[in-house]
Amino acid sequence: MKMKILVNCSNHPSTKWSEEQRKGWDKIVDVPFPNVDPKWDTKDKPFLETVNRLKEEILTAFEDARPTGTDAEEYLMLQGEFSICYTLFTERTTTFRGIRFVVPTTERVTQEEMLPDGTVRKTQVFQFVRWRII
Repeated sequence: MKMKILVNCSNHPSTKWSEEQRKGWDKIVDVPFPNVDPKWDTKDKPFLETVNRLKEEILTAFEDARPTGTDAEEYLMLQGEFSICYTLFTERTTTFRGIRFVVPTTERVTQEEMLPDGTVRKTQVFQFVRWRII
């Protein structure tokens, strides 16, 4: 059976995931999603440099995670600033050839509580359900 490697590129470290969310992966590597200045245009040099640096970090994470001579199934969870994610996702057939993109699906459980002063406290808990390949 092939080793299943997940690179988690987000601001949600896998050490904080539930056991259920970590289940099924042989190896999970966290790559922190960078801060992205909202003033940048997608053609600006800092934006393009951030995309290229993140791309290299992701590819290096896969290379480092894959044992020498081992065939592995590789998956990427990419969550963060939308224009960076979109730019990288559009390269999935070139730069990320053979790497499957995945997203965790969750169920939102909401509770509302009326407080003595008449205000309402709303609590939302997101419970992991499954991984979806996109």
